[in-house]
Amino acid sequence: MKKVNKRTLIKQFYPYMQGTSLRLKWFSLLKFRNERPHWFNNQIRINSAFPPYPSQPFDRIVDIIKNQKRLPHTIDFAVTSMCPYHCPHCSYGKRKKEDLSTNEILTLIEEIKDLGTAILGITGGEPMIRSDLEKIVSACSPELSTILYTTGFNVSKKRAKELYDAHIDSIIIGIDSTDTKIQDQVRGGEGVTGTRNTSTTTM
Repeated sequence: MKKVNKRTLIKQFYPYMQGTSLRLKWFSLLKFRNERPHWFNNQIRINSAFPPYPSQPFDRIVDIIKNQKRLPHTIDFAVTSMCPYHCPHCSYGKRKKEDLSTNEILTLIEEIKDLGTAILGITGGEPMIRSDLEKIVSACSPELSTILYTTGFNVSKKRAKELYDAHIDSIIIGIDSTDTKIQDQVRGGEGVTGTRNTSTTTM
């Protein structure tokens, strides 16, 4: 990864700011002042949550913000209720344990695209459990930027390569503690830290 110099940033992003209010310009400056933009795969990455530039998702989110459109720029999609762990802070919690089929998910993704949404967060449960995850990620491109939220379960070099080929934009691995015992206690299982370390190294 190569750092993006300020001159390049100004040259690339200034056209997007033309015609915007001083308030929005000031907000943008404050919002991104501590970021460290870098080049990756011929795109500028501002952070792990913002769509890369240039891309359709980047244009979409700028359009939403710039024109104050009343639609979700980000949607988090729990693609499964299944998970090998039992974290007390799980956002899925005790909701109904029933998963959608691949076709149902792909249909919903098309509907999300039609909304004009820019970012799709793929979560669960543990999304890495789904064998069709790569197909789900691939279906989001090129309109949606994808963020995968995972515990690091079921990660391998082969799976990482498949997700890369499916055009995943960002992978966020949950880490609850640097202490092995605490990490295992929070997750509700033994050996979780080893899984986490393997996944962060692989990804």
